[in-house]
Amino acid sequence: MQLKTVEKINELRALHNAAPLTFDPSSDLTVRAQVCADNTIETKCLKHTTMSDMGQNIFAMSAGFNLDATQGVVMWYNEVDIYDPKAPGWQDGCGHFTQLVWKASQQVGIGLATSDELICLVANFYPKGNVYGEYEENVEKDNSIHKSIPMDCDNDDDNE
Repeated sequence: MQLKTVEKINELRALHNAAPLTFDPSSDLTVRAQVCADNTIETKCLKHTTMSDMGQNIFAMSAGFNLDATQGVVMWYNEVDIYDPKAPGWQDGCGHFTQLVWKASQQVGIGLATSDELICLVANFYPKGNVYGEYEENVEKDNSIHKSIPMDCDNDDDNE
């Protein structure tokens, strides 16, 4: 499922002319993402890891829906509807999207955890995105690209 999640991230980055991210399942980025996902499941509380060198997106939802972790990526991406490319910079409600498509990010670490109650996806990005003063060159401005994509609620690939 980690590789499928990275594929979805890279598919969406390509829509904004951002290069594909590399993924190493044994990297520090991945280890830290997994620790965060496990902690989220254990505590039932979303809490970002405090690390200045990486960006982090977290998605959690109740278990029992016919969705997989890639739908968390789609939810992050769909913040594109909020982002105004005519006013590059930090904008409330779309930080997951801007981190996802941030052109300067080169690596991603993925953590996935589940329980009977929750599903959690954590993506760590390096270098981090959402850097003040760098939005214009890192978030694609083309208005024709800025639209959300549908959720795939009929996904039968739960255990890939």
